[in-house]
Amino acid sequence: MRILITGANGVCGSALLNLEHDITFVDALPPREIFAEKKFIQTDLTDMDMLEDLLKGHDAVIHMAASSAVNSDWEDVLKNNIVATKNLFDMCTQVGVDRVIFGSSNHTVGNYELFNVPEIYELNTVKRIDVDYPVWPDSYYGISKAFAENLGRFYSDTKGLKFYSLRIGAILNELENTPFAYAERGVTANEWRRNDDKYNEKLKRLKAIWLSRRDFFQLINKCLEHEGDLYNVFFATSDNVRSWLDLTDTKKILGYEPEDASEDWNVLPEQYTKK
Repeated sequence: MRILITGANGVCGSALLNLEHDITFVDALPPREIFAEKKFIQTDLTDMDMLEDLLKGHDAVIHMAASSAVNSDWEDVLKNNIVATKNLFDMCTQVGVDRVIFGSSNHTVGNYELFNVPEIYELNTVKRIDVDYPVWPDSYYGISKAFAENLGRFYSDTKGLKFYSLRIGAILNELENTPFAYAERGVTANEWRRNDDKYNEKLKRLKAIWLSRRDFFQLINKCLEHEGDLYNVFFATSDNVRSWLDLTDTKKILGYEPEDASEDWNVLPEQYTKK
């Protein structure tokens, strides 16, 4: 397959570096060193003329580009998450791209977490929700992801686009690929001490929503291979017993078999014990 991956420099894009297809990586910023031997195009997704040339001849787009901070302001979200995404999806349907895999977020239902804090971070205290649970975004960022899912559904219904949305819990960069990452960031920044209440809260939260890089890689491959319904939304985490995001459909429909589970990480990784 000929595949275009947007947001290549980001956490998700870089996790797909070794995807075994004919890949073109795209980002608004210059390529990181890891892309030295890869096809990489630096460009702005708000330019429709450029998008037509960029997308022609591709079988699929993996759209991970976005203003990804939960506290991103409206102007950034409007430009990078809504206008750019609409332009991309529009052009996909115009030039005949068959399939879009969209990097959505748990923040489409983020207020389910916020309205259940702190109980939600404890084992078996809050009901798991599936993708049929009403959208309940917690931010402009969450709203933009819900918008893109609805736009994808519109194009699936009207244009026959295969659209699969992954509501990602939390995926970390290659140096922080553990469920300890959020808690340890605070230790490094002197915001809290290891094993105090705030540290443990951050650890429990990430243990609930963590998605390992290899599990994310598997999910992308499953979406590229999927030949079921034209439109699906899937929660995307590793096999975490603390999660309030139900993976039943992800496993049943995609055949997802996570290789990682956050509770398997009961000892702090060695690299984090070194100051």
